[in-house]
Amino acid sequence: MQKVKNLTFFPGQEVELTMHDGTVRDICFIEDLSNKSSLLISGGAGDCKIYVTDCATGTPFQAMSGHSIQLHIFTFIGHVLSLYTWGGAEFASGGQDKTIRFWDLRTRGCVNVITPHTITPGTRVSFVIFPPYCTNSGPALLDF
Repeated sequence: MQKVKNLTFFPGQEVELTMHDGTVRDICFIEDLSNKSSLLISGGAGDCKIYVTDCATGTPFQAMSGHSIQLHIFTFIGHVLSLYTWGGAEFASGGQDKTIRFWDLRTRGCVNVITPHTITPGTRVSFVIFPPYCTNSGPALLDF
C-alpha cells in the first residue's frame, strides 16, 4: 500500500498529513455541525492514532487514541485499518487489534468498543460499514 502524503482539499491547495508516523490506511470526511466546516478523519500509521484535521485550514487539531499496540515477535499490531462515518459527529474504526471502536467528536473520544468473538487468531478488522437503514442499530456488515 502506498503512503498518502498530500490531499487536495481545494483546487491548488495541498495538505500534507505530517502528523502520521507511518502509512495512512483510510480517511473519511465529516461535516462539523457546529460551524458547517469539513473535517478530515485519517487513521493508520504506527502510533495507532486517529487524527482530525480542519479542511479549511489544513490544521490537525485532535489526536484520538484507543487502538492498542502490542508486540508479537517482530510485528506491531493495532494500526487503524478502516474508518466509516454515517453523518453527524460519529464514526467507527476497525483495527489490527481486532476491535471496532465507535467515536464521537463531541466527547472527543471513544464511546464504545466491540471485540467480535468470532475473530480467529491472526485476523483483524479490516473493513467496517453501516448500511443507511441501520445507523441506529450498529454495524450490519463487518469484514474480518
